[in-house]
Amino acid sequence: MSRQRTKLTEAQVQELQAAQMSSEQAATAMRYQAVRLYGLGYPVTAIQAICRCSEPSLWEWNRKYRSQGVTGLVDRRQGGNRAALRPLEFEELQGLLHCYKPNQILGKDDYRGNGEFWRLPDLICLLEKRYGVRYKSPTS
Repeated sequence: MSRQRTKLTEAQVQELQAAQMSSEQAATAMRYQAVRLYGLGYPVTAIQAICRCSEPSLWEWNRKYRSQGVTGLVDRRQGGNRAALRPLEFEELQGLLHCYKPNQILGKDDYRGNGEFWRLPDLICLLEKRYGVRYKSPTS
């Protein structure tokens, strides 16, 4: 299926270029550049190589630009992770793991082996008992 390519006006090109230069977010600046290059007639494969984006993303950004202007291209992702431990709890946990062995913190039935070295099941048990945290995935 062929897509109808809409050429940008000189004012739109300048608007996108100015927005790209003033953007503090790299992802947003890259979106401005991708839309500008597409509107200038660059081949999609070249835009993908330059901006390191997927074709569906490029179509979506162009659609948003046509409907909302440069504000539609602002990257609104939150970033970060959904950490279950607060920063102080994480610091405390690091200290526990560095200073103590599993057999010094956990009950005899809670650690694996002789309790001299931390293993993943030991850490899982400590997180659940001390912080009430249970991860859904063992690779979390």
